[in-house]
Amino acid sequence: MYKIKKSTKNKRSSRLPLLLAVAAVVVVAGLGFLYYRNQQDKKPSDEKEVVAANLESPVPDENGGETTPKQAPTNTGSSRDGGAVDTGGQDATNSGQSTSSASGNITVYSPSPDSVVKSGGTLSGAAKVSTVNYRLIDDKIGVIGTGILKVVSGRFSGRFEFQSGGQAGRLDVFRTLSDGREVDVVEIPVRYQ
Repeated sequence: MYKIKKSTKNKRSSRLPLLLAVAAVVVVAGLGFLYYRNQQDKKPSDEKEVVAANLESPVPDENGGETTPKQAPTNTGSSRDGGAVDTGGQDATNSGQSTSSASGNITVYSPSPDSVVKSGGTLSGAAKVSTVNYRLIDDKIGVIGTGILKVVSGRFSGRFEFQSGGQAGRLDVFRTLSDGREVDVVEIPVRYQ
């Protein structure tokens, strides 16, 4: 008996179109990905512009070493539609009564403790960091405004925009580390009108 030997050449040649099709799919997918990334890089991004504008020299961390904090875009709103319009430190003047963090990295000039805060009022101060975060709290709603202000030439300022039904509250000014911890905290008791 003779056995008919099947040719392996036919098996190899039948795999060739399949391999070429798989290679073509991989190449097309790769080109599509590169095109997509290129289009995303061309889109204007407010975050990228703000981050580029905020780049400054490293700031001291808690242990005395220098670190450059992660930059975040300026945020003038919150879940309660409150916040502050960043005025880039233009309204930062020391009226004599200021409140500083224990480290001295953040000093708030305005508002002063127990002063009346109203929409259109000013948050201002000096800082040894590139941005400061703030949180405005009232005794009726809770958090009524949050955001980030840029520090320009060592000063920050913003005009409050918020609505409060409360009588009293607190302004927190601080910086946030990359792990989310709040440091250099300044707590200022305030009243609302």
